[in-house]
Amino acid sequence: MVTCALIKRNGFFLCARRARGNRLAGYWEFPGGKLEADESLFDCIEREILEELQCRILARQHFDKSISHQKYKLIELHAIECELISQEPKVNKIDHDLLCWTTPSNMLNLSFALADIPFVRKLQLNEN
Repeated sequence: MVTCALIKRNGFFLCARRARGNRLAGYWEFPGGKLEADESLFDCIEREILEELQCRILARQHFDKSISHQKYKLIELHAIECELISQEPKVNKIDHDLLCWTTPSNMLNLSFALADIPFVRKLQLNEN
């Protein structure tokens, strides 16, 4: 299982572009990562965002789940609505090479990873 953070601020959501050298390099995603043993979804996303973006978030509620098939394996991705509670997120150049805050309607202009697309669509439906 994998988690991703839907961090919203003033109607804009944080999106991250996968860095060169990573699987899905150049694609946009909601940042997050893999669940570790004996870890809750909320603990996972708070840990992953601190590790990847050097900022603290508070996981608020489960938004949705997507399931996709990628290279002979099933990916179960859980989107968690989160609140930024510390400093601004920072690019670490290992996982992501670019961050942006954007609206759901503007997400159409970004090339999102397959597993994140259901969340983009649901956000766009909720925007109207």
